[in-house]
Amino acid sequence: MGPVQLQLQLLVVLVLSAAVSVLANIALAGPYSVDLEEFSPCDGIGSLSIDFNVKLVSKDGRTVYDGNMTFPYDLDDENLLTNVKTYMWGSTGGWGELYNVTHYDLIRYMMNNFPNVFAIFFGPMGITGKPVPVGTYHIENFRPTGFKLKKMDALMFGCYKLMAIQSKDDVDLGCLQFITYVKEDASVVPADKMSGTPNNG
Repeated sequence: MGPVQLQLQLLVVLVLSAAVSVLANIALAGPYSVDLEEFSPCDGIGSLSIDFNVKLVSKDGRTVYDGNMTFPYDLDDENLLTNVKTYMWGSTGGWGELYNVTHYDLIRYMMNNFPNVFAIFFGPMGITGKPVPVGTYHIENFRPTGFKLKKMDALMFGCYKLMAIQSKDDVDLGCLQFITYVKEDASVVPADKMSGTPNNG
């Protein structure tokens, strides 16, 4: 077998492998619901200049996040840059980076593009829109489950980590981290078909 034939065979194998991978991913996507598993300062970075005093507490049979966050910068500053790095937990372990989304004027961007996520995160702090000035915000009963992104029909099932890093004039100011679990939507999937939730041990 010549080198050209060998290269063609290798190419065919690679294409078939990619096709199988894509089909597998489609089979593991949506309809879905999202549960927040963890809310904390970012790994290895901390909350930077955000004073993060939020803890898990037990309320009415649920474990939720309550506490205060003090932001020493205006969250609605149009020149505040927010970079959300998204990672997914791999089948062999470890976080693999999927993509980054970077935008100025986070409040306006979230309200326009992810209104339900805006309401889920900022609502428990009493924030319904601009202005969002420097100050201390109390967050209460925060640990949403079963929500969806309105502009996405399907997400791959699994565990995701989102690191939201905020900066201005190339100086990092704050970093908060969210670990979420995307699972089958209980409202459309029979109970005996539901996948389990991850063990956070």
